[in-house]
Amino acid sequence: MSSTRNQKERQEGGSSEQEVADYLRTHPDLFIHRPELLTGLRVPHDCGPAVSLIEYQVRLLRGRNDALKRKLDELIAAARENDRITDRLFHLAEALLAADGLVNLMERLERVLRQEFRVDQVVVRLFDPAGRLPEELHSYTIDREDPSLQARFASFFATGRPLCGRLQDAQTRFLFGDKAERVGSAVLIPIGPHARYGVVAAADRNPDRFHPGMGTVMLQHMSRLLGAALGRYLEP
Repeated sequence: MSSTRNQKERQEGGSSEQEVADYLRTHPDLFIHRPELLTGLRVPHDCGPAVSLIEYQVRLLRGRNDALKRKLDELIAAARENDRITDRLFHLAEALLAADGLVNLMERLERVLRQEFRVDQVVVRLFDPAGRLPEELHSYTIDREDPSLQARFASFFATGRPLCGRLQDAQTRFLFGDKAERVGSAVLIPIGPHARYGVVAAADRNPDRFHPGMGTVMLQHMSRLLGAALGRYLEP
């Protein structure tokens, strides 16, 4: 029974091959109109153990094509992620503009960061040398000249740029307190130029969620946005 089935399959395969051959004879310009079909063909060249120049060139071109395709896929994925980040930044801007006073602005800021950026923890620390923060927000206040703060974040304040990755233990404990053990990785965002008004820290349990190789362009935009929103209330 098996022998009969195999013979039938060979006969059908031979018939299909003949049909393809007949079609190509009558349509010799097929690959001119459909060049993409050539990339999948395997054409042997009788060169003994050596590889023919044509075959080598085809392999080389296929390799380059595969590399370009992988690169294109990476660029498309990055573009889509940038679109998502831009949308989140837009939603944050909407929330800050709709805030009714500083207390409401802080509530909206923390809520949007948690929901839109999907982080486990958010900590906001504000500098208020002019004493303009209302009593409800005193828990957010920290002295810019605090020796403990300066010792742990001197380089962060000096550069004025967002920081991504795994924080030092002392930095994590200073910012997140008794929740420091739940911090795998974090981002620090200065509020305004060189953290003029404070700092936002967002943390995730995943130690690889935030890393030094991440792009920080959007975080820099967020820094300027937060500085503009909070500066209205904190400037004398």
